[in-house]
Amino acid sequence: MEHWNHTLFLLLNAAPGASAMVVKAARLLADESIWIIPVGMVFGWLRGSIATRHALVAATVSALLGLAINQLIGFVWYQPRPFVVGIGQTLMTHAPDSSFPSDHLTLIWTVAFSLTSVALDVAER
Repeated sequence: MEHWNHTLFLLLNAAPGASAMVVKAARLLADESIWIIPVGMVFGWLRGSIATRHALVAATVSALLGLAINQLIGFVWYQPRPFVVGIGQTLMTHAPDSSFPSDHLTLIWTVAFSLTSVALDVAER
């Protein structure tokens, strides 16, 4: 499994000769795209109905719970990030914390599943 993980990482990692524009775009996406979720939730809160606000509160609680569980898993089962073990080209600084489970993916999926379950609930009524 670890070999597969490293192979996939190297497919995504920038080659030493990558253009500055590609590297800049990748860094922008890596640093800033996670903010789409909370900004979208704030926008939904400001523009949404009471039902939307309830769904957003549930999604926020789910996300916080998921992130707390992530921290516990990362504490118990440390999975080093590729740069810690010297794999690939490091273009950005990052804390050498556990790479699994992913905080970004946990946030995105918990919010998505929470809001999807609320939407399916509303559709059934």
